Amino acid sequence: MNLNELHLALVSRSRNRLGFARTAGVSVPFLNYVLCPINFDEYEVSDTEALQAVGAFLELSNSDRLRMSFHVYAHYLACVRAMGSEYDDERDMLGGKAPPASHDDVWRLVTGSDLMVRKENDVLYVLVVSDCEWELDHGFCIIFRHGKELVKVSDLNCGSLEPEQPTDEPPDLASLDTIGGSYIISYERM
Repeated sequence: MNLNELHLALVSRSRNRLGFARTAGVSVPFLNYVLCPINFDEYEVSDTEALQAVGAFLELSNSDRLRMSFHVYAHYLACVRAMGSEYDDERDMLGGKAPPASHDDVWRLVTGSDLMVRKENDVLYVLVVSDCEWELDHGFCIIFRHGKELVKVSDLNCGSLEPEQPTDEPPDLASLDTIGGSYIISYERM
């Protein structure tokens, strides 16, 4: 999608049930060209800012998403450990589906995505908001600062968009703990 098409999508938006501006679906290379609507609060984020942040995000490819799989998988494992005592086994938690065989396989458990543009402390963020089998009530989001820098993978009740306690290295999966329900990343670019 070029910036003219993105601008047209922003101009022809509607309002969703929460009062946010919502565009028609735009083709998202990061999600293997799935059509996703863009949501933003018109009083918080201007059209120009939304265009800038989403334009940067749309430069990310499906290959970039696959390189970030480890972080989504780490979030999945954190949720499994946090909710594990509520279920007999992992399959029960996943509605009978098989657990992911690898970090790349975690995407099999992710469905439906929206993009959301938010502003916090004058910094723009693009959130990829998705449903997932391991967190049916809340789903999860992948948060990008300025639309391109991965900063956080979290459930939708993520609190601040910025990492609270960034880490320089991915955690050892064998000893992974959650930090407020989030897996926090401090990488500039994956």
